[in-house]
Amino acid sequence: MPRKAIATLMLVMAILTIFSFISIEIRRIIWLKNLVKQKDIEIEHYKDAYEHAFNTTFKTNASSLETASNVTNKILFRSTDWNAEIVDGILSENPLCSPKLFLLILVASAPENFEQRDAIRKTWADPENKNSAISGLKTKTVFLIGRSSSRFLNALLKSENEVYNDILSGDYLDTYRNLTLKVVHGLRWASSHCQPSYTMKTDDDCFVNVPLLLHFLWKQNPIETNLYAGHVRWTSPVIRNPNNTLKFEDAHLPCCWMFEQREIGVQIISFTCSRLKERVAVTPQNGGRLNVSLLKRRIQGFRWYVSESDFQGSRFVPYVNGAGYVLSLDVLRKFAKFSGVVKLFPNEDAFVGTVLNMAGIRPTYSARFVAHSAAWQMCNFLYLFVVHHVKPVRQFEFQKLADKAWEECSLTDMAHDWV
Repeated sequence: MPRKAIATLMLVMAILTIFSFISIEIRRIIWLKNLVKQKDIEIEHYKDAYEHAFNTTFKTNASSLETASNVTNKILFRSTDWNAEIVDGILSENPLCSPKLFLLILVASAPENFEQRDAIRKTWADPENKNSAISGLKTKTVFLIGRSSSRFLNALLKSENEVYNDILSGDYLDTYRNLTLKVVHGLRWASSHCQPSYTMKTDDDCFVNVPLLLHFLWKQNPIETNLYAGHVRWTSPVIRNPNNTLKFEDAHLPCCWMFEQREIGVQIISFTCSRLKERVAVTPQNGGRLNVSLLKRRIQGFRWYVSESDFQGSRFVPYVNGAGYVLSLDVLRKFAKFSGVVKLFPNEDAFVGTVLNMAGIRPTYSARFVAHSAAWQMCNFLYLFVVHHVKPVRQFEFQKLADKAWEECSLTDMAHDWV
């Protein structure tokens, strides 16, 4: 390729990159203006908060981000000790829990995901949602967020939390590799400060069917103790090479015939089973079918890379997908106890499963936690607890469908178990 063409291509890429950053900043400013308008916040108050954040957090300690990063690496990769003072975040106050809290929902979020949090607060986390008030059961949603390398974002987070007081901030860089630290921080905080009857962990790109989950946990749940439920990954390989993906035959995903099908809710019990035959591959080890596109997305290298010094063994014990799982209070307490003796490694959902396995807890499989958001009908929402890969605008669509399902679908066909 001629040098002139290469130079032109690089210039175009640079312009696109700059445009992308500008669009992100514009979206943040729009979000802030909407926040100010909705909550009647004075702009001067925001400016004061920003200046205070800059002066106290950064001017007084120019190396604060570097220090936080070093502390994170020390905790995550070299130490099994847990020090709550180290991970307490940039926000002055942690969320408060009501006495006798029935369901606590911990949502892993990123500092820049304002739009996702805003959509969640206006839909399934809205305390004024009429369908969420089942038998007076108390629920609370808390967002788990680490420190951003952007001063502007950290200041925005402080202002956001002053309005909603629903962010549990961690003093570690908010990266995917630090997700384990984020979740451990959240679960241990839940055990020590909230002690809810049930705790759910999910992500900010998930729709949670709160009314249905509350109804099920209160009236139908057959497992009140030792509960660790969600979409189980029965045997997953440990990724050792951060630069390569695994071969299909190394996956050992469960076979489709292991699970029954239902008339109510989802027709396909497991997302590893696909009706699209052209996208299905057969592995010689298990003889089962699996969705190739989902598998490729799940086994990318670096984000799930775990060194032998962090975790020994070629496969993880069975664990529940981190997009959504439910813990009973006794299991939450066991996690808080045993998480201090298992070395942290950068695979959040596998780490939780490893800790609970050491505590003698085995996962409960549920097909009511699904990994895709396409093609769901209204009556599916009398079956589904969690839907993954949901964009903010679709949170509103799913909430409307879930509300209508209670009014227009047959409640007698509602499932009465986790499967």
